[in-house]
Amino acid sequence: MLGKAHTNPIVPVTDLPRARTFYEGILELTPLDVVPRYGVLTYQIDGGALFDIYLRETPTSGDHTAANFYVEDLDGLADRLIERGVTIPRYELPPDSPQTIDERGVICENGMPVVFFITDPDGNWLSFSIFRQDIKDALGIA
Repeated sequence: MLGKAHTNPIVPVTDLPRARTFYEGILELTPLDVVPRYGVLTYQIDGGALFDIYLRETPTSGDHTAANFYVEDLDGLADRLIERGVTIPRYELPPDSPQTIDERGVICENGMPVVFFITDPDGNWLSFSIFRQDIKDALGIA
């Protein structure tokens, strides 16, 4: 039923101007409409995806990932975010894990970066993953 539908993350924020500073200033997203309608601000992501933030009185629990962004240059993105003052938390992996964590907090497989996590000003978890070829193939992207 929904196989051909589009979906997008909708992330709650308690302070819209502060959230805009983060999403537009730090993550460099551009809003589709600079005047939020009904407390909702929509961003266009390259490739046609949409990403919404909306005003809410109370923050969410913050105990799960609210959105994942697939990116081509995970290393470069991690470095740029760190330069802008963003902290990438370090996780403790199980002793038998095939993954490692580099000095920045980026999770790697076979020495290659694959994913990292950050939080926005409201504590919403965002992840950034390498845009793997199998995902591109599934989406029909060259």
